[in-house]
Amino acid sequence: MERCWGFRQCSARCTLPVDKLVTIKSAECTGCLECVAACPAEGALQMALPAYRRMPTWAFAAGVAVLFFGMVGFAKASGYWKSDIPQAVYKHLVPHANEASHPMPGDAGVALNLSVN
Repeated sequence: MERCWGFRQCSARCTLPVDKLVTIKSAECTGCLECVAACPAEGALQMALPAYRRMPTWAFAAGVAVLFFGMVGFAKASGYWKSDIPQAVYKHLVPHANEASHPMPGDAGVALNLSVN
C-alpha cells in the first residue's frame, strides 16, 4: 500500500475493493490481473503465492497455461478426453457458437437443433 497513489483505477476494473485491501484472499478473485494492468503506480499491486514474496505477471499466466494444457494433454493422451459427438457436428456448431444460448427456467419449447447437412 505504500506505493499506491490512490487513483482507484484498480477498483474500477474489478468487482472487489482492491484499493481498500492490503491482501486479497478471496475465491471471488479470478486472477484476471486487470487491476494490476490498470494501476499506474509501478509495483503497487502484484500477484504472489504464499511461499513467495512476488510473482511476475508473466509467470502467473504461464503457470495457468501450463496447468490447463497439461491437464487437457494428459486427459487426451490417457483416453479420458473423448466424445461421441461426430466431427461433422463440431464443424457445424463451432462457426455458430456465438448464436447459442442456455435455456433459462421457464422457457417453454426450447429445443436444440443438431441436424448436420
